[in-house]
Amino acid sequence: MISDRRTIQPMNSLPNYEPTNAEMVPLESHQIEQAIAISRRVSDPEHRWQVYLNALALAGFEQWLQTRTTEIRLDASQCRILEANSLDAPTAVCQLQANDFKLCLIAIPSFPDSVVTLPDRVIDHSNLMAQFYIPIAIYEEAEQVSIQGFLRYDELMRNRNLQSIRSDINGTYSIPSSWFDSDLDRLLLYLSCLDPVAIPLPTPAIAPLPLRQLWVQPVINVGRWIQQQVNDAVDWVMLPPLNLAPAMRGAFTNLGSEVSQPIEELAAILTNLIRGGMQPPDNARTAYQELQLGDRSLRLYAMVAPLTNAEEWSLLLILRSSTNQPLQGISLQVSDGVEVIVNQTLDESVTADFLYGTAIGTYDEQFILTIALADGTALTLPPFAFQSDVI
Repeated sequence: MISDRRTIQPMNSLPNYEPTNAEMVPLESHQIEQAIAISRRVSDPEHRWQVYLNALALAGFEQWLQTRTTEIRLDASQCRILEANSLDAPTAVCQLQANDFKLCLIAIPSFPDSVVTLPDRVIDHSNLMAQFYIPIAIYEEAEQVSIQGFLRYDELMRNRNLQSIRSDINGTYSIPSSWFDSDLDRLLLYLSCLDPVAIPLPTPAIAPLPLRQLWVQPVINVGRWIQQQVNDAVDWVMLPPLNLAPAMRGAFTNLGSEVSQPIEELAAILTNLIRGGMQPPDNARTAYQELQLGDRSLRLYAMVAPLTNAEEWSLLLILRSSTNQPLQGISLQVSDGVEVIVNQTLDESVTADFLYGTAIGTYDEQFILTIALADGTALTLPPFAFQSDVI
């Protein structure tokens, strides 16, 4: 037992029932510690328990999948845990992918009820829908979880329509447990052999949801970039400071194919922006990473800086094709998690070498970048944060 765990338990914590299901998954101590760490990111202590249980559900599912097969590729890079709007509201793990299928994990009590309660957002909103909904019972005291079964999205929709099930005033669906298939070998078969198009989902909306969502992956702490540290963002490559004095700008004007090095490319982009009236901060630091979105190879630059004499920081995001493909049809959105701050899209009639967006916020604000193609394929990065411990 980890004594520190008690700091996130409410007084009405789950009863200590002994597990009876054969599909039990033991949790490792490091997985429990990670679940505690994820829950501590929640600002409201009363909501940490729900997040903690969902983090355990995710850890247990990953552990179970690893022991059952090596043929299913699990991708948690876009995975998020919904934060409850109220203490008793259900939450879920969203945007988890397995062999390109979208999964939604639901942490349920260790003594399962006759219904599984789900937030209506994971069923009704296209950004959060899943092809498989998987309830996972949490035996927290025993440090185990149990995979209870699964429900396909198409079967959920068919049953819901036949029985006219609606969400209640609290935004909750009560799904009968009998709808869930307990044959987990069938789930593995679907994930291994079925094509994701066999269970179609509505095209996701590009605009971010005004929801409190907790990323499973760590935030991108760009404050550390000021100290030339990128340890928590291994996909990013730090660039040296640029000399963009007026005497140097003439050397950085062309974004043609001869510009191959990221430092030269960035200098040319910034020169164009400066000539358009933008003035990047002198103390800014920049990193970049290569992205693959559908058939597009992209390069993303992020320039950050603390603002002088203000408790604020700035973020400049620049998107460029890394293979000189046109950017038509690509959208770049920046939000603060509640509203969209930047929304740029290049349609077929516009030609441009790059897309960019800027945001300024206080040190407790975070910004979320979403890049999307015209067909709805989208990539959302973990939030950019300028954490105060490095100011």
